[in-house]
Amino acid sequence: MLARKSIYTLLTVLLLSNVMAFLVANSSDKIKVRNDISSYKSFYNCLEYDINSIHKCNTLIGTQNDILFQSFSYVGKNILKFNFKFFLYVLVFSIFFSILFTVYKSSVYPSVSILFLLSDYRFWEYGANTLRAGIAIAIMLISFYLYLQKQNILTSLFKFLPSFAHITAFFYILVPFNHIKSKKLILLFLLAIIFSYNFHIIFELSKILPNTLFDKIYFYYNQNLINKVPFGIPMQYLAIILFGFYLYITNQVKDKIFIFSFNIIIIALLLFISLIPLGMSYRYSYYMLPFLAIVLSFEVDYIMNICKFKSYKGMVVSISYLAILFILWHDLKVILLKI
Repeated sequence: MLARKSIYTLLTVLLLSNVMAFLVANSSDKIKVRNDISSYKSFYNCLEYDINSIHKCNTLIGTQNDILFQSFSYVGKNILKFNFKFFLYVLVFSIFFSILFTVYKSSVYPSVSILFLLSDYRFWEYGANTLRAGIAIAIMLISFYLYLQKQNILTSLFKFLPSFAHITAFFYILVPFNHIKSKKLILLFLLAIIFSYNFHIIFELSKILPNTLFDKIYFYYNQNLINKVPFGIPMQYLAIILFGFYLYITNQVKDKIFIFSFNIIIIALLLFISLIPLGMSYRYSYYMLPFLAIVLSFEVDYIMNICKFKSYKGMVVSISYLAILFILWHDLKVILLKI
């Protein structure tokens, strides 16, 4: 019975990932909102068999640091001989499958978690504007799955890989496996607020950094001064985080999946606060999303367990579905523009 359930799970995730990857890879570059696919395509087509072409072409995607995307592109173009559309399909399928499979396997109520992911336009952007961050997140989820399988050496190895997909994913290296004490949490959040409020001083100190890194900070800092990028956190994220903090601090949920997931959210949230002056906080919303989906399932389970009557338990799940469907309806137009 268990084996049959595992097969159904695998087939469901394979089908869902395949459909999503097909939609993203075959949609028009021109109609997508905030889209970098055309830049990725130009980089891909620029590559030649000479490996030095990577360095020549990386100006087309504006970075030299995202080694994994560049390596995958080189192998796809020159070794496997994929055209760009098929390469994009394979890459996006791998991203979606890694995320959906791990979230499904880690959640107490998988259908709630998966529906929550699908209702958020940020999830669909893993295959478009945030493709490189999508690669980083997929690797995080693979590392997360290895942790659940008690593959400690491989887990540690995979903790370093996301930063090679996108520099902003370096925070994953800092995520502890064990519960963070309340006093330390308060101190960390105070430091993040002080850092954010005094970022102009940090900005001056950052001039000692290598030119390529300082130039990046300088670019984002000035862009944010001009455009004032909004840093608000979505209400559904805030609700999950606040309830999650209650469960985390009071030790109401001691499951290692919940603790590690919430640790990831905490570190991402600290950077969300710290980098408000750079206008880069939104990136950490993307990193939080799969782990918020996992934490949400534990929150639903907690509420279910304190309900005394079975009819109330059914009501809790129904309300969860309705709330997520409301979010989906609200973001549906944006999601359609992403695909």
